[in-house]
Order: sequence, then structure tokens, then C-alpha cells
Amino acid sequence: MLTKTAGCGAASRRGAGLATATGSVTGLFNVGADVPVKYSFNSDHSSLTGQNLESNDVALLYTVTGVGSGTELLTAKAGLTTVFTLSLDENTGAYTFTLLSHIDHRIRAMTRRRRR
Repeated sequence: MLTKTAGCGAASRRGAGLATATGSVTGLFNVGADVPVKYSFNSDHSSLTGQNLESNDVALLYTVTGVGSGTELLTAKAGLTTVFTLSLDENTGAYTFTLLSHIDHRIRAMTRRRRR
């Protein structure tokens, strides 16, 4: 089940395993006099890879396509399986997140030790 987080847009579930969330990143930035603004993904994915996310015990790898086309697409894959996509409108800051497969949920070692 997906729920809407205040200020983060709408969420919905369509069919088994497919979930989407939409919204805008414009509220995250104060552009001041730097108008017009172009929204874009950073080319450094280390903050994503540093999360150590996996699907079916396979590490996610990230790519960004469409830079300069008006809509950028960040794709997360585990091997050949696309796990999620995040599209970003470069002009408006609107985004759509689509979850296509599951992300593994790990129990941290600290949590396991506390339960013993």
C-alpha cells in the first residue's frame, strides 16, 4: 500500500507490483533571481549506490537518460530487471516514480542483536 506524504504529491497502486507516485521538486529549491530554472539529476550516483539497495539480492545500478531532452529518466536495475524509474520534467520539476519490482528489506545487525 502506498500513502501520500504531505507535500510530496499523489500515490497510487496499479496492478500487482506496480506502484506510482507523482509530485514536484519545486518546493525543495529557492531559486531567487536564477530564473528560468532547469531541473536535472546529478551525474554522481554515489549517494544512491551508497544506500546499498538490492532486489532479489542483486545490487541496484543506476542510469540517467534524456538529459537536455525535456524529460530525464533515472532507471534503477538489478541485473536485467528494472526495479524502478523516476522521470523528471526539466522545465517544471514534475516527477513520476514508478516501482516495477520489489526492493529487498534488510534487518540491520543492530536490530537483530537487540531482539536476542
